[in-house]
Amino acid sequence: MQALCAEQVLSLAKTGKLLGIRRSQLERLLLLLGHTDGWGGMDYVAQAERRGRPVIILTEKGRALCAQMQASAE
Repeated sequence: MQALCAEQVLSLAKTGKLLGIRRSQLERLLLLLGHTDGWGGMDYVAQAERRGRPVIILTEKGRALCAQMQASAE
């Protein structure tokens, strides 16, 4: 979340590399951090496509979490 808070948009490939996990593991993590009908989730991130590449972006709830994290760090 810290990297996403700093950059706002991360490619799936870069995110997997930063975390040191495989794509399948990343997809499961995104199910928890995102929101999918029927599965629920925390709704902090969403998947989108930018220039033909899958990316992760912050939702409004995710941006609020980043603001809280930044405020508590100060």
